[in-house]
Amino acid sequence: MFERNASPSAAPLSAWNDKVLPLRRQWAERDHLLAERLETLLPGLMAREEIDLWIVLGNEYNEDPVFDSLTPASVLNASRSMILLFSLREDGTVERSIIGPYGIGDLYERVDGSPDQTQAKILSQFVLERDPQIIGINRSSTFPLADGLSHTAHEWLIDALGSEFGFRVRSAERLAVGWLETRSATELEIYPHLVDLSRAIIRTAFSSLVITPGITTTDDVVWWMRQQVHNFGLKPAFPFTISLDAREQAFDIHHRDNARNRILQGDTLRCDFGITYLGLTTDIQESVYVLRPGENEPPAGLQAAMAAANCAQDIVAEVMALGRSGNEMLAAARERAVEQGLDACFFCHPIGTHVHGAGLTIGRWNNQEGLPGSGEWELHDGTCYAIELYIKHVVAEWDGREFMMVLEQDAAFADGRFRWLSGRQTRFLTL
Repeated sequence: MFERNASPSAAPLSAWNDKVLPLRRQWAERDHLLAERLETLLPGLMAREEIDLWIVLGNEYNEDPVFDSLTPASVLNASRSMILLFSLREDGTVERSIIGPYGIGDLYERVDGSPDQTQAKILSQFVLERDPQIIGINRSSTFPLADGLSHTAHEWLIDALGSEFGFRVRSAERLAVGWLETRSATELEIYPHLVDLSRAIIRTAFSSLVITPGITTTDDVVWWMRQQVHNFGLKPAFPFTISLDAREQAFDIHHRDNARNRILQGDTLRCDFGITYLGLTTDIQESVYVLRPGENEPPAGLQAAMAAANCAQDIVAEVMALGRSGNEMLAAARERAVEQGLDACFFCHPIGTHVHGAGLTIGRWNNQEGLPGSGEWELHDGTCYAIELYIKHVVAEWDGREFMMVLEQDAAFADGRFRWLSGRQTRFLTL
């Protein structure tokens, strides 16, 4: 959570001072969120994917990628070897258990064995008592986040289960992805505030408080953003970047290098910025124009490019529908873009526990023909996305050259409808 009276989206960065919780309260809130997710999301997901028992292994420093999202904030790593067990009961609830040298709080009941029993024996007895018909394990050829069971751990697990239950094992890919991609009711309440804070950092970074044309470099802005994230007690979601595009220097998404990184009047700057808080991430790209002497606003061609990118965003919102695959949405979006005269490229991806999360993907910047696996995943309710895309637009004021307008804004698809988590950029910021 944030402290009460968290600032609205247009508030200055200073309004966010003391809004982010101190570490002790962050850990407590993370545990509350985990409890809500385990109680309200996991039973339905296990029933949807028809898995009776989900087994997640955590070996110290080589934990399953899903392990951290299932354990309390104080569990920084597994202790030696820990086995998380989720057993779907007949009444629709989930029994949560752990086999390991220690317990990990009230959310899991530790399964004890006799002093001479190995983990394999304790696991075998646990499974025998519950007699699950379908046992899910994390292996996947499509989603790395759902492929956390190592080869050695897989061999150990199958041997521990024995011949009878080993044949009941199948991939829990869909369950693991569903767990990672789905947000709880409280997480959906928190998320807009996190995006508000992200955009406040961006607005300040793209202001005269940070940038002095002719002196400041793009690297200076990146390091200022990194320092602010650290000062607020947050974590960077990924390495931030600032890309520079100018009349004489075109940005190329395929190379992403700034031939010149000292910021001058007449430049456009675009950030790629995201933060992590309470297990949620943001991923945002917004742009600023550095005014030339005598200018009060960006050239009309740049503003038209922004408007065209907003139209492309509208197209994504229009094609998103429950049960529709990412590839189906990509094809529909591309068709509508052509109809509207837009030279658009779509590469939208899930966000949540991870910045490039598991789940539905709508294209990639280097692939607009449809993706196997993640492109075939269908849209589910209660999921969040970075709506990332670019359009190419001719800017007359820049000698008629083509300008690549890149936007990335965070959105949710919940209660059967699309919504921006904290609005979107519709005009260039100016400096």
